[in-house]
Amino acid sequence: MKRNIIAIAVILLTIIVAGCAPQGNTAGTPTVVALSANIATATHTPMPPTPTAIPAATATPTFTPLPPLPTRAPIVLPTETPTPPPTAAATSAAEKQSPTATILTTALNIRSGPGTIYPAIGTLAQGESVEITGINFTGEWYRVARDGKNIGWVSASPKYVETVPATVDVPQIAAPPVPNGGGKLVIQPETGGDFYLINPDGSGLRRLSGGIDPALSPDGNTIAFTRWGPGEVGAVWLYDISTGTERHLLGEMFEPKSPAWSPDGSTLVISYQHGGRREVESKCYHLRSDGTFPKLPPRAYDFRFKGFQLCFKLPPDTHWQLRKIDVATGAFEDLPSETYSYAPTWDPVNSWRVIFGSSIGLQQLDLNRGVFFPFSDDFHDHAPVISPDGSAVAISYRQDNHWEVYTIDTATGVRHRLTPSQPLLGEPFNSAAPAWSPNGKQIAFVTDRSSKWEFWVMNADGSDPHPLFPANVAAQFDVQYHGVDERLISWGTNGDS
Repeated sequence: MKRNIIAIAVILLTIIVAGCAPQGNTAGTPTVVALSANIATATHTPMPPTPTAIPAATATPTFTPLPPLPTRAPIVLPTETPTPPPTAAATSAAEKQSPTATILTTALNIRSGPGTIYPAIGTLAQGESVEITGINFTGEWYRVARDGKNIGWVSASPKYVETVPATVDVPQIAAPPVPNGGGKLVIQPETGGDFYLINPDGSGLRRLSGGIDPALSPDGNTIAFTRWGPGEVGAVWLYDISTGTERHLLGEMFEPKSPAWSPDGSTLVISYQHGGRREVESKCYHLRSDGTFPKLPPRAYDFRFKGFQLCFKLPPDTHWQLRKIDVATGAFEDLPSETYSYAPTWDPVNSWRVIFGSSIGLQQLDLNRGVFFPFSDDFHDHAPVISPDGSAVAISYRQDNHWEVYTIDTATGVRHRLTPSQPLLGEPFNSAAPAWSPNGKQIAFVTDRSSKWEFWVMNADGSDPHPLFPANVAAQFDVQYHGVDERLISWGTNGDS
């Protein structure tokens, strides 16, 4: 009898020692900036720790390439053929047929280049007519002139202008360089706090509202964000930049995050907490007849004996689901999701695809078929953001004990590390939360390389990294990054044509 008691005691002691072993990959709990008085204060829980079953990171992650990008045939403009010198009468008739654009809308922006990523430099009033002197490669923008002098570019959409004659025979004009990426930014110095509208050069700063993960719509007119109330029950909101008004879209969800716009701006995909354990759970296992206990679950802790029972606790382990929401009506549909589905990004070129983060690497969801499959198998990949042309995905990558920004080529899977931190020179610095410029030539991000977190920008190949804003503007922000897939930068177009 005494030998049996000693044997049981040895078994119990072995289980306790094994159960108390330290667990890896435990995320810290970030502090969330309090919202202003008229906005519900948001509390925040960290991402669920990585399950122990996840394989170790590999040097060359498995990659499922995206389909080839669609090619757009260039617009074939009429070619000139030698003709006899025109007579005076013919010249007069040709002058009468010089193409013009007459403004149909109340007012139309004149821009410095062919696209909303270029700044507005003036306006044309309804009924005003201007001469068309050029057309861009896609045929969507006219270069226009007044009194023989070019004044800029306007939309060629028949919604905005009437073109006479209907067939335009003008030179094709190359687009000028976009100044500093163009467009405008919505920035949030810390998740859960205030977010601001600002131009890439640091001008035009103004506070808009507060919440979590603000995201500019494709037309640059609306911001989608989330906000949490008591018990971390939250909702998705829309902010109209032109009017400064907010609209509640959909509520009654636990911890909604990361709204991502569809390419046409009609739909959002979000991540929200759904299932799993929201609280600490206490459990007890009975000693089995063979003198052993059932296998303990991962991350069990605080072991205690109660007679022939081994009792322990399990930490919170929330699961995350993707949900699609109609922007006009608020109608929603839950999407096929991995157990932990975070930070979705909608492919602007292949509208059927959403790429999102998970505990086992990046996944890609086929919205048409309702299935998802791996894009990468490196669980260090976080917060994917697809480039405007769909050719690359920028990510925050957990590199050992710090964060780096990488891009992954969507056709080949080749990875490019854009922010080497040179650890031999001291403690490695962090770089994270990338956001593409509207023209895809630059990437904004946050970094602590100057001893504090700041907004920076670099070329899409990682060259020329530098502060995004002038020093006097940057000094107004207390930037913090907590590594919970938060979106701190959304870079979009300037708004309507």
